[in-house]
Amino acid sequence: MKEVFAHFDGVDILINNVGGSSAPSGGALVLSDDDWQQAFNDNLFAAVRLDRAFLPKMLEQKSGVIIHISSIQRTLRFTRLH
Repeated sequence: MKEVFAHFDGVDILINNVGGSSAPSGGALVLSDDDWQQAFNDNLFAAVRLDRAFLPKMLEQKSGVIIHISSIQRTLRFTRLH
């Protein structure tokens, strides 16, 4: 953030493009708390931190747009319960 504002007067647009998971396969029941926390850190909190860093300047300049994009390119397997 400091480097951006050292080179530019403001920010007109911030695009957070995240998505992914390093969690093991097997669905929600095999995920540990650490797996869930890592997914939140990677996919949500990274965007939250950027928003908090750049939003004050956007509010000060009375303009700016923040866009969040999230996708996970991964095959999910579902097991049918009998």
